Amino acid sequence: MAENSLLIASYRETAVSKCFSKEYYSAIYFYKKILLLKPTNNIKIEVIKKIIGINFYLEKFHEVIFFTKDLMQLRKNSDHDFIFLGFSYIKIKKFKKAEYWLNKIAIEGHPEFCAKYIGLTLLMDQLDKFEKSIYYFGHFVEVDELRGQNFKIITMELGKGQNLEINLDKELSSTLKYLIYLSFDFSFN
Repeated sequence: MAENSLLIASYRETAVSKCFSKEYYSAIYFYKKILLLKPTNNIKIEVIKKIIGINFYLEKFHEVIFFTKDLMQLRKNSDHDFIFLGFSYIKIKKFKKAEYWLNKIAIEGHPEFCAKYIGLTLLMDQLDKFEKSIYYFGHFVEVDELRGQNFKIITMELGKGQNLEINLDKELSSTLKYLIYLSFDFSFN
């Protein structure tokens, strides 16, 4: 057992070092090696969260979905799980599933609230439902009091050093950006 603990600590240190060096695939490799050692539930949860974050950054959305569902088996579901599932399903164009998970986000915490409405805005934009996109974006604006501001990237803190960055300039269609400009006096320039 002590040998496993030492190996886990060594692999974790190596994985963190690989992340710091931006060698993300190597980091995932070492995090997965930790999982093969059958660590405690708490360590397994921590490691899977790291794998999810790295895969989301690398835009490996099928992996994000797989590991998020794995994580949901180990502990009580959280809004962060729903956020990662919702945004990943949008990216792989499984819109019904994306809407299902985004709608499960409870409107309690500020970052989750923003994620829900930005996610639904992006989803409706993908479906060319611009009126609904504007509706959801309006809810986001009400929360953040962003009227008249100029922004391109929204960063939502998900806790423990995890952030979800969404580049609205890149993600939104030009039609929706124009409608947002008209409706909310937003500029993406």
